[in-house]
Amino acid sequence: MICLEKVTKIFEQGGEGGSVHSLKSVSLHIRPRELVVLKGVSGSGKSTLLSIIAAMGKPTSGEVIVDGKSIAKLPDHFASLFRRNHIGMIFQKFHLIGEMSTLDNVTLPLIPGDEDTDTIREKAYRILKSLGVKKRLGTPVKNLSGGEQQRVAIARALVTNPEIILADEPTANLDRKLTLDFIDILKRLKQEGKTILIATHDPVFFDLGIVDRVIEIDEGRVV
Repeated sequence: MICLEKVTKIFEQGGEGGSVHSLKSVSLHIRPRELVVLKGVSGSGKSTLLSIIAAMGKPTSGEVIVDGKSIAKLPDHFASLFRRNHIGMIFQKFHLIGEMSTLDNVTLPLIPGDEDTDTIREKAYRILKSLGVKKRLGTPVKNLSGGEQQRVAIARALVTNPEIILADEPTANLDRKLTLDFIDILKRLKQEGKTILIATHDPVFFDLGIVDRVIEIDEGRVV
């Protein structure tokens, strides 16, 4: 499902800052339906790796194939379409639009599209209902609790029914109860056949029975 071959990412800092090698010749294969954890401290390159798999960033060199498609050099417009059709992204800081309602935040990935407004809202409603947030549909997300905001962020990632779920430090801002709630959601997604990749340094993930593999990233390399 995900294949990286000798992927390197160099960030040029300008001036006398030189360059930073965030990823160093990373090769990685993720099979369909796997739940894989990328383990590593902050700054190890985990987030950069996820952004490249999601076509949010381009590698400096190397090949990236996701769901049979080469995405390393996709123009931005096609990268956006690819991401909308194939990837569900759960961010550490959620990246919701605070003034907009719960329902409107979740429908955003479906716009623009070929479906009418009623169909789009029905899809969003079904997912929010399954995640236990249906009573907050019209509430601006800035007025939701942290746990509710995370569920809205998950709903937004799932509303396009992507094959692949990427999560970047998803429990960094959550207490233990909300972390366990998130793990329950992961179990359900794995049962549905999703391919899931989680970047984290939270030890709660390292011995979970639902995790197929833990891969350590250190200073931009797979250990």
